[in-house]
Amino acid sequence: MWREALPELRRIAEDLGLEPRETQFFEVTAHELYALAATGLPGMYSHWSFGRNYERERTRHDQGRARIYELVVNLEPAQAYLLDQNGDAEQAFVAAHVLGHVDLFGRNAFHRQQRLDMDRVLAAASLRFETYARQHGPQAVERTIDAAHMLMWHATPEEMAPPHPPADPPPDPYAPLFPGARRDPDAGRARRRADAERARRSLGERDLLRFLITHAPVEDWERDILATVREAALYFLPQARIKILAEGWASFWHKRILRAWRAPQGWAVQEARLHAWVAGPGDRRLLNPYWLGLTILEHLAAQGVDILSLAREESDRSLVGRIDERLVYSDDTLREVALQIEARREPGDPPAWEILRDALVRAVPALPEVDVHVREWDARRLVLEAETPVEERYARVVLQALARLWRGEAWLVAPGQELKGVAV
Repeated sequence: MWREALPELRRIAEDLGLEPRETQFFEVTAHELYALAATGLPGMYSHWSFGRNYERERTRHDQGRARIYELVVNLEPAQAYLLDQNGDAEQAFVAAHVLGHVDLFGRNAFHRQQRLDMDRVLAAASLRFETYARQHGPQAVERTIDAAHMLMWHATPEEMAPPHPPADPPPDPYAPLFPGARRDPDAGRARRRADAERARRSLGERDLLRFLITHAPVEDWERDILATVREAALYFLPQARIKILAEGWASFWHKRILRAWRAPQGWAVQEARLHAWVAGPGDRRLLNPYWLGLTILEHLAAQGVDILSLAREESDRSLVGRIDERLVYSDDTLREVALQIEARREPGDPPAWEILRDALVRAVPALPEVDVHVREWDARRLVLEAETPVEERYARVVLQALARLWRGEAWLVAPGQELKGVAV
């Protein structure tokens, strides 16, 4: 019955200004839905970490501590997987939520960076990885994927930054006053050669997977795995940067779509309960992305902000940064936290609402958490540099994996730290 409502729900969404593209809806079992959620995409290659993700989330589901109602994927066409245990009212609610997600897929700049054929890319790679496991052993393939996964959040779609300072300094406006002080013409050429060599060697590169694909002394099958994991990382990175926006956006619009829809008798009550469960602060408090994103978007809309335009370039950090004093003290949950901060505030500290806003901005995941770049390398030694101290135990594990790919030593230099990994 809920499928019969899809055309009407889509029409209402479009009347509200949304532009959801074609979407395929599938009803799947809890096992199938949690298997998809564990990998994030259909067609994903095999790896032990996906089994861990599945067991963790399925256990939470079986214990009644969490439930996934849907998984929507930005492909062409978009794909929405709905839990077959949902009733008709729940499926209609979820379908309205999905329409909000699919609109943002085409609206937001981060989503527009995603490849819409990633399911086919990964399905083809999965077959190749199975061949590599037969040829080189499953443990060798697992270790290579392990190393690539450790570095995947260091991938970036941006090209490597140009050399700095610029190769040719700006003209000296005072040069005519000192005719005897001539510039050395060889200095400019030497600087350009040094910059070209730096670019050729990818010194300063922050996309560590891209660097390894280009320069690491690995076999072709390993390079293929690194390249595939990097493509997957570039797909997942945008949605990691706008999770609060995406869930808040879908919640904002499912409320309005369902409000405008003439639902069958009794459905509205079920949908209201489901909204309170999904988009209320609940036990997760301020960090529930559904609630936080929805609360900010509703505040902005009430202030007359054109959120359809705002969402085109917004990220989680910029959205959370829009929290202001009026929002904090008009929302019961935010006001309660602000009053707790106020009770502990020292003279000279910023206002409590600013402290709260800044704390929420800091809580938004920064990807990567530590900015690392290539400092130097040769045939046996790779040296990375971080601008802030790193957690030593985890860094040593990553360096060990890097050293294996480099067939030598991997070093990390950070303020007050010099860590080393050696190939074994």
